[in-house]
Amino acid sequence: PSAPTAVPLAAPGTPARTAPSAPTAPKAKAKSTAAPKASTSQKDGMTLAAEAAANYTLPPGTVKWWKDLAGDCCPISLSPLEELSVDPFGLIGATENAETLPSEGVWGKAAARMVSEKQSVQSVHWFDGMFLASFL
Repeated sequence: PSAPTAVPLAAPGTPARTAPSAPTAPKAKAKSTAAPKASTSQKDGMTLAAEAAANYTLPPGTVKWWKDLAGDCCPISLSPLEELSVDPFGLIGATENAETLPSEGVWGKAAARMVSEKQSVQSVHWFDGMFLASFL
């Protein structure tokens, strides 16, 4: 194959200008605009909760009052409550005789007091807060 020839760009009787015979190639490759691949190392909620719980240390002098909840487990994570490294939180269930519906959860010192004094006539549903937090 022969190289393309120049084509005159001027009218007859005027000096001729020529167009380039071939387009010039780009000097560098353009960067890819494709989206980066998603990471395949995403962790599930159980793994995140387990890692967070393993790295958490209770403040000095904290009593693990939830040991008294032995035999019960979180209905979401299915973790035995007595094995949690962080205290669970409770949601008070409503009863037919209740005049008002519960509007707050129970945690911290109030939860410890409720369990130790067994003062609630209503059912309390206990949850693994560290596990739930891993989904937020």
